[in-house]
Parts: sequence; C-alpha cells; structure tokens
Amino acid sequence: MFFILLALSIALVVPISSSSPFEGKWGVVSKALWSFGDLTVTSSRLKWSSGKVSSYKVVSATKAEFLLKLTSKKLPRFDGITCPFLKLKVDGNDLEVSFYKGFPDSKDSNLAMWGVYTHSNN
Repeated sequence: MFFILLALSIALVVPISSSSPFEGKWGVVSKALWSFGDLTVTSSRLKWSSGKVSSYKVVSATKAEFLLKLTSKKLPRFDGITCPFLKLKVDGNDLEVSFYKGFPDSKDSNLAMWGVYTHSNN
C-alpha cells in the first residue's frame, strides 16, 4: 500500500502528446456511456459532450494504455459515482475507457464501469 501511495504522490505530470493515439474526438459506442456523450481528449483535459470536463495527470503509460488521475477541483460524477481514475486503452479505432472509484488494482475491485468509444473524424 505504501508503494501505491508513493506512486500516486510522485505521479508524472506528463500530458498526452499530440502524437498520442488517444488525443482527438471519440464517438460513444457503449450504451453504458451514452449519457456522457462523445469524448474529446486533449493534451491537458478530457471533455464529454454532456458537459463533463476534467483536467488530468498521467499516473502510468505504455504505448497503448494510459492510467489517468483526474485533477479538477470538482471531479465529474459518472452515474452518480465519483471516479478519480480512468484507464484509456486503444484497440484499433476503438478506445476502451475504464472508470475507477479508487486506484485500480489487479483484481479490478475498484472498477465502476467500462465502455467503448470509436475514433471520430468530426
């Protein structure tokens, strides 16, 4: 537990770069995410067409997956649940988004919801 807290306290403040496969506009596919609307990912924030907006910092990253900690003063709520951690994973033209109500663990016990967006050219 100490190492998890240490990792959170020294998490990299590395924005998603413009060459990142995550940056851009994503159209909602999964019914579970319809109420949030489409998602736009920029180098410093996430914005849903429903009006939810949050800045973030990158906790960990690989070529195809980012773990983000939302950093806005007032965190958006998703279906009534505050989810301060999101995991973004690119799979072809799809973006899998996992919403976590606490730091993700190997058993996904903090997973609140999951859904898919597809890359949008709009």
